Amino acid sequence: NVYADADANGAGQLDIDYTTFNPGTGNITLRGETMAWVTSSTERPYLNGTGSVTFEPSDASFQDINTVWFYFDQDANGMSGLTLGKINNTGNITHDPAAISVAGPISMYGGIVTLNANLTSTANGDIFIKSNTNVNAAGSIAGNASILKTAGTGTLTMQSQDRLNAGTITASGTGVLNVILWSDYDNNNKGGVTTANITTNGDHF
Repeated sequence: NVYADADANGAGQLDIDYTTFNPGTGNITLRGETMAWVTSSTERPYLNGTGSVTFEPSDASFQDINTVWFYFDQDANGMSGLTLGKINNTGNITHDPAAISVAGPISMYGGIVTLNANLTSTANGDIFIKSNTNVNAAGSIAGNASILKTAGTGTLTMQSQDRLNAGTITASGTGVLNVILWSDYDNNNKGGVTTANITTNGDHF
């Protein structure tokens, strides 16, 4: 396993430039309150291996995250799990521009969570996306992006304190997916769901 913690007291900055994290079948955990790195396409941190990847704050919340900041290895097996943020995180999470495939569960917790590229689960595991702010469409799948389940079983849950833009959700091949779309989960009477196409491949909606 690879574990990097900026500050056990939750106040530290984790400085990352071009670094290769390669635990093989082990897991990668990166933890800090603020991050600093060189973000050019050739100097991003390289997360390589078939274990799970977790990037979270030491405290309750931290700065915004964009998946373009990392290079996720996309080998034949892929990551076995991906977690960005943790349950009460209010930093925004943006997924773009490159698609990510995960051979297992996926979780994203942020203030505003936006998917601008495909997010694919290729094995058994749930997908959980939670928005922790009262902003219209704070949980959002953009028109050019989809959540995909291509193999295995699992439940997609999208939670938003406000209106939810659930976009396109597709289970295909041997993948089947329960889908739960939950707006106004904090009961502030700010709700609604906008969707495109939803295909569960025989599971529940």
